Amino acid sequence: MDGEPPGPLGLHFGRGVLSLGAGISLPTGEPEEFAPSTDPIPNSSLQTGTGTYDPLVTAVYSQSIDAGSAFASFAARIPGGENRFDYLTGLGLQASLGAVIPAGESWDVLAKVTYVHTEPDELDGRDAFATGGDVVALAPGVRVGLAENVDLEVTIDVPVFYDLETQALVPWARLAAGLTVTF
Repeated sequence: MDGEPPGPLGLHFGRGVLSLGAGISLPTGEPEEFAPSTDPIPNSSLQTGTGTYDPLVTAVYSQSIDAGSAFASFAARIPGGENRFDYLTGLGLQASLGAVIPAGESWDVLAKVTYVHTEPDELDGRDAFATGGDVVALAPGVRVGLAENVDLEVTIDVPVFYDLETQALVPWARLAAGLTVTF
């Protein structure tokens, strides 16, 4: 606010906000019977659908700093059961730290680092090949205000570290887009 003395590092800090969420990962595409292989194959995020319904939980803490903000988030995908081919997705955890920096009247620049840990998927109770591991990615992006309560966010996740359970074909980058509508 005008006339307010600056806070730490000469910045103004607003009120922090904690958001909690829950949802479900729905089957995408038609699941295929898993064909065991010793060759590198695409991980489940690059294949057709898993055919499973997996619960999701999220927590995001956002702290306003001057006109921008910093945030920390955590998300988990919990295995919800096997598909009709006895395939079970592994537990997935994701943690992110980032910032939103105003760049124009209706758009912002995003910068975040993300850590993803996934447990191996299972087929008939045994670890499925080419699943599971840890990935650290940098994710630059933009957020554009499309309307008063509608934002479009687009990021490009660029992995900078891998520690995979087995060989897998991993994309050099992944494009993610999301639409946020606030009420």
